[in-house]
Amino acid sequence: MHGLLDRVKRGLAAAGERAARSERLLSVRDGIVAVLPLVLIGSFFYLLVEPPLVRVAWQKAYAASMADWLPRFVLVFKATTGMISLYAGFAIAYHFAKRRGLDPLAAGLIAVTSDLAIVGPAKAVFRTDMPAVWSLPLENVGPAGLFVAILIALYVVEVQHFFTRRNLVIRLPDSVPESVARSFSSLIPAMVCVSSLWFVVRGLHLDLFALIATLSRPLQAVGNSLPGILLVVLIDSTVWLFGIHAITILAVMKPIWLAMLTQNMEAALAGTAIPNIAPREFYIWFVWMGGSGTSLALAAHLIRARSAQLRGVAKVGLVPALFNINDPIMFGAPVVMNAVLAVPFVVAPLLCAVSAWAAFHFGWVTRPHLDVLWTLPTPIGAFGSTGDPKALLLVAFNFTMAFLLYTPFVRAYDRKLVALEAAGIPPAGLDGSSATAHTIAAAAPGAMHPPAAPCDAETVHAKAHAPGNPVASRSRP
Repeated sequence: MHGLLDRVKRGLAAAGERAARSERLLSVRDGIVAVLPLVLIGSFFYLLVEPPLVRVAWQKAYAASMADWLPRFVLVFKATTGMISLYAGFAIAYHFAKRRGLDPLAAGLIAVTSDLAIVGPAKAVFRTDMPAVWSLPLENVGPAGLFVAILIALYVVEVQHFFTRRNLVIRLPDSVPESVARSFSSLIPAMVCVSSLWFVVRGLHLDLFALIATLSRPLQAVGNSLPGILLVVLIDSTVWLFGIHAITILAVMKPIWLAMLTQNMEAALAGTAIPNIAPREFYIWFVWMGGSGTSLALAAHLIRARSAQLRGVAKVGLVPALFNINDPIMFGAPVVMNAVLAVPFVVAPLLCAVSAWAAFHFGWVTRPHLDVLWTLPTPIGAFGSTGDPKALLLVAFNFTMAFLLYTPFVRAYDRKLVALEAAGIPPAGLDGSSATAHTIAAAAPGAMHPPAAPCDAETVHAKAHAPGNPVASRSRP
């Protein structure tokens, strides 16, 4: 059995390592993360347009008193979230070019220019008493164009790399200032990118936005379905049990989650039905409360534990768990490679996902449509992302359900540790080694097991976050 677990762990670690080495995937991830502050700004101004006021009378009074300011708030929302594809395309191309050793600024500018070239500014009449003016349709530079922007960013850097590696660029004498020489060296790749994309869209009349929207629709449909949601939760819990951070596997979901969230924001602002159930905020506030495995429920149990080890972990891990950081609990209890706690760690978030999906699917709670900081306490984040007081009831229900599920398993594990402590025996992992040794071994594949020693929560937490530890990172993707 232990050999099978080792093979599974090595397989998951290898898959995560391959994903972590993918320049394209890492660049997409870094580019999406780079634009999240703009989404937060857009969410803030959306709250100014439609604050979560409980009473209808208060909403009407606010709208009447702020009538002159509301259109100005909308402008900022449109300039941030409403143009998120342009910013994401620039950031992804920038990070990808940087990893390839190319000019990152040129790559970002070429990506934005190529995107705008195929979006196509057009003349539009806004007032009958004024002539038509050039305008930019925001539909394809907003969340609907995110996947096209990602593909364009990757294409631009590949073209830039192709020409640069073969020295098919304009080289100016050394006497020319570096900034001027660098801009000219990007001229041929820029011309190829812009003209080729323009020809495909305008010459061949191939609507890339409609094509990608058609191809990505099944992905979003699966992401909003209950089986798709349960698959994401199951992957997250499983890889964490082997000491591997789930971001190495779930990074591919980041652009899908961002597109879902921004579509929800646009729909909420327009007053139409919010389309998506499960952007990232669905998992953070209603499934992964306190971190993966609904760790906040586990942390609540550890406070009342009789074992000195678990009480020590609670002292270190409770406050971080309130802010959705569960590393001290994962490596201090430990949950990693723990057969007793594995069952609730996997099942609790699955049950929470089912109840949250039902609540949003049947319209009992407003679907998440605002981006708030993931390190906020769960009740604040849940209310902030939905603007619905009923979200607090859903959080309370899910937390209670997870707490009750953890109860028999934590008590059994607590009794085992108390017995071991009374006998003066170090707490054992799955293979008979100490919990401390097993945790450090899981964090450093291939390392020799150190001599058995009592588990100390502060020591485990410090070692788990030591420089060079591949799994020492925050709980959320």
